Amino acid sequence: MRSHTCDLFVFFASALQFRSVLWSGLSSGPDLARYFPATLELVLAALLLGVVLGVPLGLIAAVYRDRLPDQISRIFSLGMVSIPNFWLAIVLQLVLAFTLTILPFTGRFDRLETPPLTITGLYTLDSLLTLNFAAYGTALRYLIAPAFCLSLGALATIARTVRADLLDVLGTDYIRTARAVGIPTTTLILKYALKNASLNTLTQVGLFFGYTLTGSVLVENIFSWPGIGNYAVSAALTKDFVPLMGVTLLTGSAIVIVNLLTDFLYLLLDPRIKYTS
Repeated sequence: MRSHTCDLFVFFASALQFRSVLWSGLSSGPDLARYFPATLELVLAALLLGVVLGVPLGLIAAVYRDRLPDQISRIFSLGMVSIPNFWLAIVLQLVLAFTLTILPFTGRFDRLETPPLTITGLYTLDSLLTLNFAAYGTALRYLIAPAFCLSLGALATIARTVRADLLDVLGTDYIRTARAVGIPTTTLILKYALKNASLNTLTQVGLFFGYTLTGSVLVENIFSWPGIGNYAVSAALTKDFVPLMGVTLLTGSAIVIVNLLTDFLYLLLDPRIKYTS
C-alpha cells in the first residue's frame, strides 16, 4: 500500500512556482524550452546505456556466482562507479577525438549540416520520425561519448542491483520447483526470475534519472552540449537569478513526474501492489 499525496503536493507546488517564474517580466521559458530537449536526450541515452549494459552484466554475474565472470563483473562495476564522469569525459576527448578522431570533439550536431526537422527537440528521435538517417547518424556520433560518461553510475548500480536481487529470487521455492520439473534454465531466468527481480532495478532507473539530470552540468560543459546544464552555468557566471530558478523548478518537476511514473510502472511488474489515496 503506497501513498503519493506528498509527491503530488510537491509537483503542484513546483508547477505553481514555475508558472509564476514564466509569467513574470523576466521569463526564462523560451530558453528552457530550447535547452531542455538536449539535456533530456542526453539523460535518456545515458539511462538506456545503463540499462542495456547493466542488466546483462548483473545477469551474468548472478548466473556465474563466485566464478570468473562474476568476479570480472563486480570489479568492472566497482570501477565504473568510482570513476568521476568529468574525468572520463576529458579522457574520451583526448583518445576518441584527438588521437583516433572517430568521434566529434564537442557540440550536439555538425555545424556544416542541417539538423533534423524539430518535432520533439530530440535530434535522434526527430531524425527517425522524419526518416532522415544521415542526420540520425550524425546526432548519434555526437551523443555517444557524453551519454556514456553520464551512464557510468547507473550502469554500475543497475548491474549490482540485478545481481543481488536475482540471487535472492533464484533461491526461492518456486524457482527450485520450476527447475525440478524441467523448465529450461534460460526460460527460468529470463521469463520468471528476472521479472520478479526487476522492481529494485526500476527504482534505481527512476532515481538515476534525477541524478543524471542534475549531474549533467560538468559533462555538458566539457562537451559543450547545449543543455540546461550549460545554460545554468552561464546564468550563474552572470549572476542571473531567474534562469537558475527556472532550471531548478523545471528539474524538480521532471524528477517528481518520473518518480510518479516509476511507481505506477510497478503495477505492470507486480499486480499485488495496490495504490491508495
